[in-house]
Parts: sequence; C-alpha cells; structure tokens
Amino acid sequence: MLQAQAALDSAQLNWVQSHLDARAASAKVARLDGSILPRHGFTMDAIEQKIGAGLGSEDPLPPLTVTP
Repeated sequence: MLQAQAALDSAQLNWVQSHLDARAASAKVARLDGSILPRHGFTMDAIEQKIGAGLGSEDPLPPLTVTP
C-alpha cells in the first residue's frame, strides 16, 4: 500500500513538472517570436519610448494608443 502511494505521488509530481515545463517553453517561444508583448497589451513603440526616454524599470510605460 505504501509503495502504491509513493508511486502515485511520484506520478503526480511528474505531471505537475511537465505542465510547468510546457508553460515555461510556451513563454520562451512567445518571447522569441515577439507575441508576448501584444498578448499583454504592449507595443514595441511603447517599449522603445520607455528605453529611449531613459525611464527606469519602476517607471510606468507611456499610455497605449487606442486601436479601432
């Protein structure tokens, strides 16, 4: 009985770890293909404005432009 519980715990841990790995891989792909910014409401123009204006990491981004 104890071995079965240990096997179940191990399987559940492996399942959770695989989901975490998949989420991390998805985030990495989104960063690489550039889709992470628009997914969270940012544009490259806003990011470049922040960098070009010399704003710090704690400063807010300029407001987003309204898209029709």
